[in-house]
Amino acid sequence: MIKRPAAILAASAGGLAFALAVLAFLAPALAAIAPTFFSPGRAGAPFSRIWPALAFTLTEAGLSTLAAVALGLPAAFLVARRDFPGRRLLLALSGVPLCVPPIIVALAFVLFYGRQGYLNVALMRFFRLDSPPVTFLYSLGGIVVAHGFYDFPVVLRTVAQVWERLPAAEEEAARLLGASRARVFFTVVLPRLSGAIFSSAALVFLYCFFSFVIVLLFGGIGGTTLEVELYQAARSAFDFRLAGSIALIETASALGIVALYVAAQRRLSRGAAGLTECRVRKPIGRGGEAFALVAFLVFLCVFFGGPLVSVLLRSVIVPEKNLYGAGFRVSFSAWATLFSRTSFSTALFRTVSVGLAVAALSVGAGLFFALREDSSSRAPKARRRKAIDTTLVASAS
Repeated sequence: MIKRPAAILAASAGGLAFALAVLAFLAPALAAIAPTFFSPGRAGAPFSRIWPALAFTLTEAGLSTLAAVALGLPAAFLVARRDFPGRRLLLALSGVPLCVPPIIVALAFVLFYGRQGYLNVALMRFFRLDSPPVTFLYSLGGIVVAHGFYDFPVVLRTVAQVWERLPAAEEEAARLLGASRARVFFTVVLPRLSGAIFSSAALVFLYCFFSFVIVLLFGGIGGTTLEVELYQAARSAFDFRLAGSIALIETASALGIVALYVAAQRRLSRGAAGLTECRVRKPIGRGGEAFALVAFLVFLCVFFGGPLVSVLLRSVIVPEKNLYGAGFRVSFSAWATLFSRTSFSTALFRTVSVGLAVAALSVGAGLFFALREDSSSRAPKARRRKAIDTTLVASAS
C-alpha cells in the first residue's frame, strides 16, 4: 500500500528534526566528556572535590524531593477529591516549574526570605526585633525550601490525575468491612498511587539534581553540587579535565535516574489499570477538614505565593524617607526604563525565536516517533487480519 504524500513528508520532516535533536545533544555531550580522556595534564581527576559535591548533590536533591512530595500529596488530594473555591487556581500552580525560570524563583526568595526581605521586615516590626529572625535562606535549608516550593506542583499534577480516577468500589468495600480512613488510605489508595508518586518524585529528583542557579545563590560555604563544581572548573579554573570528569559522572547519574523514571512509569501504567471516569468531588467537610484546608491554603499563599508577589511589588514600590520616617511610593519608572532599552527588544526577540525553534524541533521529533509508533502498532493488526482472512478462505474451500 502506497503511503499518502502528506504522511511521507511529515515522517521525513520528523526524522530530520529527530536527527538534528540527536546531533545537538551528542555533539556538546561528547565535547564535554572528551577532555577527561584526551586533555593533557595530571592523570586522574581530583576526586577529593568531586565526591563531596556528589554527596551534597544527592542530599539536597533527596531532601528537596521529600519536601515536594510532602507538599504535593495534600494538594493532590484537595484537587482530586474535594470541591472548594480556589481549586482551579491551585491546579494551575502545576505550570509554575515550566513557566517561571529558576533565576526568577531565586530572586523571589531573596526578596521575601532575605535578611531585608518582606517577611523579615514584617516580623521585626511586629515583634519589635533587632535582628532578622528568618536566616535559613543561604544554607541547605534554603535550597530545600526553594526546590520544594518550586517543584511540588509536579507531584500535584501527576498524582491528582490518578487519584481523581481511582474506582470507589475498593474503598467502599474496605469501609464496609470496618477499616478506618487511615487504613483504607494506606492499604487501598496508597498502593494505587505509588506509581504516580514514584514517577513524579523521580522527575523532581532529576530537576533538583541538575539545579544550578538556586544552589549557586543559596548554597553558602561548603554547599556545592556537581553543576556548580562543573561551572567553577570550566569557567573559573579552566580545568577542563575536571569539568569533563564531572560531566561524565553527571551523565551516568542522569541515565540511572532516567532508568528509575521509566521503571516508575511502567509501574504507573500497571497501577492505573481499571481507572474510571473522574469521580464526583465532595465539598469540604466541616470542623477539622475545613480548618486543615484553610490552614494549608494560607500556608501556600504566604510561603509560596509571597515570594512570587514580592517580585511584582518590588518592581513598582520605591522606598523613600520623609518627615514622618521611612515610607514608600508607587512608581512605574523601572518598567519604563526597561522598555526604553534597545537591549530589551533584542533579548525579547532572541528569547522568542529560540523558544519557537526549540518547540518546532521538539514537535517534529515527537511527530516522527508518533508516526513510527503508529505504523508499528498497525503492522501486527494487519498481519492478524491477513491470517484470519487466509483461515476463512481455507475453511470455505
